[in-house]
Amino acid sequence: MDGLRKCLTDEFTSLYCFNLRGNQRTSGELSRREGGKIFGSGSRAPIAITLMVKNPEKTGHHKLFYHDIGDYLSREEKLQIVQELGSVQNVDWQELQPNDEGDWVKPAEPGIYAIYASWRQGKRQERQTLRCLFVGSSHKPRCLGNITFS
Repeated sequence: MDGLRKCLTDEFTSLYCFNLRGNQRTSGELSRREGGKIFGSGSRAPIAITLMVKNPEKTGHHKLFYHDIGDYLSREEKLQIVQELGSVQNVDWQELQPNDEGDWVKPAEPGIYAIYASWRQGKRQERQTLRCLFVGSSHKPRCLGNITFS
């Protein structure tokens, strides 16, 4: 099973991910470290600018570059940094090596992929451990099926 990140690193020659952070679905110290929400009150989710480059002349190893804006920055400080950089060429990119599962920055807990595979096969006991990840759906019957175990 391949996730989005793994597919992206397979599909594109180079990926550049500039993490602006701002995850406000946290609390306490972690929330303060995430800093200001880049879209103000318009979003509680973390924000990243991702550039995907496809060069048909390049073959072999595809490259993944990452930059984290930093801790404890306000919205205004983040926007100031982006403005001062002015170009992706001025960013101090860190080259990442995704693991075999396609994780980039923070690898998933060991065994999570086996649990997901078991869930996909319909094993009830493992399904419940990943319930929060797979309950949602825009299709009402499918959503009800996701939350009802038989």
